[in-house]
Amino acid sequence: MDKSKLMMTIIIALLIILLGTVVAVTLYLINFVGDGDTVIPEAGPAHVLSVTDLEPISLGDLITTHLAYGADGRVRMIRTGITVGIDTTGNAAEYTTFISDFTHRINFARGLAVTTLNGLTYDQIRTPEGQLMTAEMILNGLQELFETNLIVNVTFYDWLAT
Repeated sequence: MDKSKLMMTIIIALLIILLGTVVAVTLYLINFVGDGDTVIPEAGPAHVLSVTDLEPISLGDLITTHLAYGADGRVRMIRTGITVGIDTTGNAAEYTTFISDFTHRINFARGLAVTTLNGLTYDQIRTPEGQLMTAEMILNGLQELFETNLIVNVTFYDWLAT
């Protein structure tokens, strides 16, 4: 019976060593990956804008242009007016500089809008979802062209596609 007590003691000691090793390796890996003080921010909008936070700037007169040829092979046209919403809640100096630059280069913005519209077919833009997609494409293009995120909204104040 002395042998069985000795074996039981050895088995218990080995289990305690194994458990200690697992805990030590786990703590090492947690510290290796990152410390416990790191807080991962939750995804979500950092800043929600209201309509009063936007400065609307029209891209000028109505734009009338051809659309891309669709599956039916017909020439289609669109006439629309575009307004760009500029975020006014940020740095005042940055906003003032951007507005000055934007108004001096508004023809570039109109050209980008025309180019975007020329690349779309009637079937792509005829639905409300198509209008939203078009606005998003123009918005992304303007943000890239002017290298800013102050342009936050593109809306159409007139929309006639035939």
